Amino acid sequence: MLRVPEDIEAQFTNQAFRFPEICIIRYEALQTVLSAPVLVTWPTFVLVCSGVKQIKPQDGQHILTVQTGSLLAMRSGTHLMSEFHGRDAGYQSIILSVDRTFVREAVGIPKVADDGPRVVVSSPSAHAQRLFQELPGLLSMQLPDMERQFKLRELLVALMGDQEVHRLLLREAADWGSTDEERLISIVTTHYLSPLQVPDFARLCAMSLSSFKRRFQNIYGTSPARWLTMLRLEHARSMVLNSGLPVSEICRASGYRDVSNFIRAFRRNFGVTPAALRHRRSGPTVGEGTPAGRTND
Repeated sequence: MLRVPEDIEAQFTNQAFRFPEICIIRYEALQTVLSAPVLVTWPTFVLVCSGVKQIKPQDGQHILTVQTGSLLAMRSGTHLMSEFHGRDAGYQSIILSVDRTFVREAVGIPKVADDGPRVVVSSPSAHAQRLFQELPGLLSMQLPDMERQFKLRELLVALMGDQEVHRLLLREAADWGSTDEERLISIVTTHYLSPLQVPDFARLCAMSLSSFKRRFQNIYGTSPARWLTMLRLEHARSMVLNSGLPVSEICRASGYRDVSNFIRAFRRNFGVTPAALRHRRSGPTVGEGTPAGRTND
């Protein structure tokens, strides 16, 4: 899974500028990208300079299209992305990722924040576009820390002229708790059905893998791998029994990428495959409603 901004920064080292609170990249897709899964580790803004970007957000039902000149704002999490070349040029964009602690300091800590959108497609003002486009050049000049942070705050304020972008950042700030424990709980309970592995959750929490595992064990009394498996499979079992969705869709909706691995894990936990459980549930058998982990086989 592609990590944003880390993996893109590694590909475009000559066009990337990173500082403690910001990473900005001049990006160009050399070929069309179709439905690539990405993990956004910092809240990220993408200004499309040429071509078209499409995104299906985490838990989203619809694909959003971002045309040239438009802005895509994304909360941290997983998404599916596609990129298409324009008529006269390839796909080009400026990618701006902002450290969540800086976002929290810049927008304030909301006492109450609604759920807010995970993704916003916006038409930025001419002022916001100009600030966005100028930022890579300014960062290449190695500005003093205070001046660089002022420029970033100025851009965030301009982008928050769109109320949906403002709501998105307020929700991100609210979820980035004041302690490591609050952040861990918020992130794992929000993203446990995303196709993420334990190291991905550690990155989202801005922790080393060992620190993440230790803190998780202290909070939940079990390992993150065991906790994720339990919740994902219980979610999958509920979908098998209460929906008519095919097993492949239930697999993806439960945080699994590979159907074969999902079926093996399901059978190992419940003693029966998803298809067999659904058949048993729909038939007039005595074993209908067998508790999780037990079968009548």
